[in-house]
Amino acid sequence: MYPATKWSWKRLAAKLLLVPVLAGGGVAAVQAQLGKGGTPAPAAPMMPTGSAAKTKGAPASGSDPKQMLKDARKALDAGRFDEATILAQQAESSNPGGKWGLFGDTPASVREDIAKGKAKADRAKSEQLVKEAKALAAKPAANDAERAYNLDTALQMARKADQLHGPYSTWDMGDRADKLIKDIEAARAKVKVASAPRPPVTGGGVAGTGVAAKPATPVAGASDAKKAAAVKLIAEGRACADKGDFAGAKAKFQDADKCGASWAAGEYAPGFALQELNARGAAAMDALVRDAQTATAAKDYAKADSALNAAGAIANTLGLFPKAVSEGKAALWTASAGKHGTA
Repeated sequence: MYPATKWSWKRLAAKLLLVPVLAGGGVAAVQAQLGKGGTPAPAAPMMPTGSAAKTKGAPASGSDPKQMLKDARKALDAGRFDEATILAQQAESSNPGGKWGLFGDTPASVREDIAKGKAKADRAKSEQLVKEAKALAAKPAANDAERAYNLDTALQMARKADQLHGPYSTWDMGDRADKLIKDIEAARAKVKVASAPRPPVTGGGVAGTGVAAKPATPVAGASDAKKAAAVKLIAEGRACADKGDFAGAKAKFQDADKCGASWAAGEYAPGFALQELNARGAAAMDALVRDAQTATAAKDYAKADSALNAAGAIANTLGLFPKAVSEGKAALWTASAGKHGTA
């Protein structure tokens, strides 16, 4: 009898331990199902358990801020800086609490690495452009027209390289875009012709250079109606450029291109006119920047501001690099104690 009595007490103890669980869980569930009147009540929604309970309220995998940061890192490693920046911003917006863990990645660190990566890539592009611009500026030319074209093209490349590189330090001992710009401008000043894009080789041209023996000139008296209209527009555009109306000249040349005329090799086509306009605009912009520097030195800040605004308008109209204008406005801001220019 003793063993039987012993197991009976064990079963009784187990039942007593289960009473609170049943009272708090099973009994409550039964009452909830039966209701006060003993009739079944509407089923309550099931609560998630286990891993589902842990993830309740968390963002979906596609909007997980930590996963976004990982994707931003992948985009950064691939050189897709804009995509990486957007992902970092989205990750930050998806985590308003700003908690990333003690050793976790953060949007701020991703943005910092993006800036470093972009600066490194821009400098690599800058160095390549400097090499190409230097080679083009030193390239032998068959005539002044080709020389002017090469120098104008090299100058644009050097300005782009200077913009990509950013400020130079005293430790930058190699080829520098800012120095190359000055050298090219000095060489260009010695060539007293306006440049035009290099036309294909024609009869009497210089073999292997892609340059006609004589600079391209407008075709007069064209029998084709489309070409006649285009020639007229080109002439009007050149007249606008002579007056300093670069916007009007650009519009005329673009309208001439829309005429759909056919152009033979060596003819002064609308594309040639637009390239020549860019060269003239760059020269005019540089002259205005120099005028602004002179006026700033003479403390004529209003005149300097006007010159820089005019230079900026030319840059915007023709799509030229405005770094010289921006630097002039910053210098003017400092010199005029914030009354003129831009901070």
